[in-house]
Amino acid sequence: MDAKDIRVPTLYVRGTLDDWSRPEDLQALHAELVNAPQKQFVVLHGSTHFLHLDRPEKGRAAFLQEMLVFLGNRQPAKEAQQKGKSTVK
Repeated sequence: MDAKDIRVPTLYVRGTLDDWSRPEDLQALHAELVNAPQKQFVVLHGSTHFLHLDRPEKGRAAFLQEMLVFLGNRQPAKEAQQKGKSTVK
């Protein structure tokens, strides 16, 4: 599959400590998502490639909040990260 075949809103999240996903990859994907109606790219500082599995204060809470915001819910991740916990119920 090519990125040009993606025709749905797309959220791309990477952590600054992610050794698998480089900033250049994010730029290339952004350029190739020509048919996505919405593209949002988020970089979470201090998070790794496995931020969805990490402790809330190490990126998981911010990751979950970014997903909720993208889906039209809740507060931005910056606020959740400051609290150090997820507000997902």
